[in-house]
Amino acid sequence: SDHGVSVNMDENFDGFIQIQDLSWLKKPPHPSKIVQIDDELEVKLLEINKEKRRLYCGLKQLKENPWDNITKNYNVGDTIETEIVNKVDFGIFVKIFDEIDGMVHISDLSWNEKENNNILNSLKKGDKIKVKILEINTLKERISLSAKHLLEDPVQNFISQNPVKSIVSGKIVSVDEKGVTVNLAENINGFIKKIHLSKNKTEQKVDRFASGEVLDSMIVSFDNKLRKINLSIKDKEIEEEKKTLLEYGS
Repeated sequence: SDHGVSVNMDENFDGFIQIQDLSWLKKPPHPSKIVQIDDELEVKLLEINKEKRRLYCGLKQLKENPWDNITKNYNVGDTIETEIVNKVDFGIFVKIFDEIDGMVHISDLSWNEKENNNILNSLKKGDKIKVKILEINTLKERISLSAKHLLEDPVQNFISQNPVKSIVSGKIVSVDEKGVTVNLAENINGFIKKIHLSKNKTEQKVDRFASGEVLDSMIVSFDNKLRKINLSIKDKEIEEEKKTLLEYGS
């Protein structure tokens, strides 16, 4: 059945293997994919339930738990070539080894967020894929993988070439009441908060700016986790003023 496998122990007793005791896989396949009717099985007796007159048995318990040895075979940072075993709305599951699957979340398919949906739609079960191990959690029996981490993060790359306090040039892509979004390089945007639009408070108005305009600003901070570049025209102006004062005196 969908819930497990009934086994005939002898004429007096029936046994039952629950689906989670058939395989070490976190999401085991349908029992019919693991055993067939009339198969002779060797099972481990797990529980005697007198009330239900049932013997609960296990098939996976005769094998070593692969999670006990996972770190002997794989480490965080390893790259593996594997195949897709399942696809869901939020990502894909791939075969790692033995009865262990790992997951690539949709957000880890590409550094370009706009591409993730298209990539997920183009992938199918059985496809070969190369992935990098991001995390191995033996306690939760979970392996997190990534396809995008096989490549350098373009945003991190941009920041290493243009560190905080650098002056950068970019084209405005959008303006809203919170501030201005500026495109700095292909698929790399920075944001200028309203209060950073000018050192003069009277000039901190978003309606002074329009899409398509090219402007210079200073990188003031970089959020590593969110991969967000914060820009400021105000700080660029202050820095320029300081330089002018140094050159020409007060």
